[in-house]
Amino acid sequence: YNIVQSYECGIKSECDHIQIYKNNHSEDFCSLLKYYYSCKYKLTDEKTPIPHCIDCNKFGSRIHFCMFCVYMGCWKDHIFNHYNENKTHYLAFEPEHEQIYCFKCNDYIYDENIDKIIRIQKANCSIKAKNISAPYLNQSSYSEWSPKNDEIKYIIEKSDKIKLQYPDDLLGVRGLKNLGNTCFMNCILQAFLHNPLLRNYFLADMHNRHNCKYRCENDNICFGCELDHLFIQSFCGKAAPYTPAHFLHSVWKYSSYFAGYEQQDAHEFFISVLNGIHTHCNGTINDCKCVIHSIFSGVLRSDVTCTACNHVSTAYDPFFDISVDIPKITDDKNVTISLESCLESFTQPEQLSHEERFKCGQCDRYQESTKQFSIKSLPSVICFHLKRFEQKLVFGTKSSTKINTYVNFPFILDMAPYTCSEILNSRNGIDNMKTDEEYQLFAVVNHHGTLNNGHYTCYVYHESWIKCDDAWITKSSQNTVLNSQGYLLFYIRKQLIYKGNQETIIL
Repeated sequence: YNIVQSYECGIKSECDHIQIYKNNHSEDFCSLLKYYYSCKYKLTDEKTPIPHCIDCNKFGSRIHFCMFCVYMGCWKDHIFNHYNENKTHYLAFEPEHEQIYCFKCNDYIYDENIDKIIRIQKANCSIKAKNISAPYLNQSSYSEWSPKNDEIKYIIEKSDKIKLQYPDDLLGVRGLKNLGNTCFMNCILQAFLHNPLLRNYFLADMHNRHNCKYRCENDNICFGCELDHLFIQSFCGKAAPYTPAHFLHSVWKYSSYFAGYEQQDAHEFFISVLNGIHTHCNGTINDCKCVIHSIFSGVLRSDVTCTACNHVSTAYDPFFDISVDIPKITDDKNVTISLESCLESFTQPEQLSHEERFKCGQCDRYQESTKQFSIKSLPSVICFHLKRFEQKLVFGTKSSTKINTYVNFPFILDMAPYTCSEILNSRNGIDNMKTDEEYQLFAVVNHHGTLNNGHYTCYVYHESWIKCDDAWITKSSQNTVLNSQGYLLFYIRKQLIYKGNQETIIL
């Protein structure tokens, strides 16, 4: 990848020294990145030295790489000594935070195109590592797309300028009126509207309600068309709350279960709408390429192990979301319940009861067995459903109650520990390869009150955090979001996967 070509159309860095470097040392920097990320993802052999300070042999202390030679040194001490001895070596790369330090500017600097090169090199090394540990994924190398000058000109010529009734950074944020206990619907719609992949799909006119054959043939019911219209209304620049009456009417016609003005479960509505969009947008039974499966669908692995002979029977099931149990509160105040601990419990081996005995294919009889879940294929967007509603027998009668236990959930979530490759390696005593399976939180649906008298609100990420309470839109903060109770948590993959030897779907 040629750095010089990449930065000609980019934003000029405030540091002039980096511009000189890019003109003369592009290959040196790419080689440096390949070395570091190859070491990070264990793509090198044992003879390749691990990044460390050349002077003191330390592996921590924020190692900085000289961008002009092979020197590596500790921050503030040896890397500064190296610069003082070699004044022409004025740039250093700090890999932990992926920053560039300019000794002449005496500060860390940012360059858009250098940052782009770092992302590409990191992604490609990560993909190589995944193809080694999970060759069935068959991922191709990563590259970023940006419009050419003639494409930018065409877009400008063919676009109508929107007259905004509010600041530019709030374009796409619009309240939804409550039509009578429809807060459950409004929260899910806001999560859809602020899903970057769904947004890109519909704003790119990948589903046009004016040309939809399904809508013409099926009595005007098409959730794809409804979302297409909803995105248009959200990005039209109007500030007044929108009334999603037509969407609600389509929901009633699609599923009589949601008809009426009773309070409904947001999670059940989410799954129902996903299935509806799948059906209405050319969804198929096997190997579906519809927008919903491309974004939300993952594959869950289930291993049932016979305790008598250790024979393992494996099954695979697709999923749109992951529902996790919330453990009971203990008296130990030091015990913290987190999303990670819930996922760890979800993927732990579970002893099946006597009634659930499994017929072992090797023993040819029903045996005691254990069952363990793991994730074979991670989706681009994961919805975690915290099971806050449970049914209990009270005096012989089933009664539904709500679990109000606080569950700590992170802004960045690493899903690697819950994948089948890592779980199988751990089971077999094999060291796991470092892979990037990080997800970033972009929407949180909360339930307030009791089961029979409650209310749903939603936090969404739109350059900053925003609270959506039906028609009311207010600014929020990350701390407020992370301290909320949480019912549905939406995470998007930080690094998207492009599969090789297949038709690319642009979302």
